[in-house]
Amino acid sequence: VYLKDLKGRLGRFKQKFTGKISLVTGAEIEDFLRGLKSKPRSENEVPKALSGKSRNNYRRAIGTMFNFAEARGFLPRGLGEMDSVGMAKEDEGEIEIFRPDELALILENAEPALIPFLTIGAFAGLRHAEILRLDWSDVRLEDGFIEIKASKAKTASRRLVPIQDNLKRWLASHRKKNGQVCKYANMTKQLLWLAEAINEKL
Repeated sequence: VYLKDLKGRLGRFKQKFTGKISLVTGAEIEDFLRGLKSKPRSENEVPKALSGKSRNNYRRAIGTMFNFAEARGFLPRGLGEMDSVGMAKEDEGEIEIFRPDELALILENAEPALIPFLTIGAFAGLRHAEILRLDWSDVRLEDGFIEIKASKAKTASRRLVPIQDNLKRWLASHRKKNGQVCKYANMTKQLLWLAEAINEKL
């Protein structure tokens, strides 16, 4: 998932900068980040400037690439172009709790591939990142729990999360023996599209 995310973000960076990485300046990276817009999903959709959080995700990916290039000797050590690229301000949204009728509306309008992610988050309380790392082999329906291995947990400690009856029924038709529970590298984008679809219906 991580590599797929890097490939997508750095793919856009590669389209903009076609020369040697050593010639890319911090100012150019800053301009690139400020100019990023969403990719329209239809001919009528107008591209929008990316949120501060999305820009920071791009900045993080670019920084990873520069660190890799420096470690492999493609860049001189201590060049520090990324140090001059400031972090974008992120809007901190309020944490909301969905009412049962609101959650029902979300699940009714979600595509099948999103159901495991949404229901595990809603009924088991796993964190966003934990679900992205989750494998179907960790979802033990017969035993009645989800195993969060230490390597996949934010707190780096193993824990067992109970599977309630409602979650068990939701997952029954989606479960697999193994493989990632969530196939999307960028769930934020999928959730935004889902919200737009629901808002249109409302």
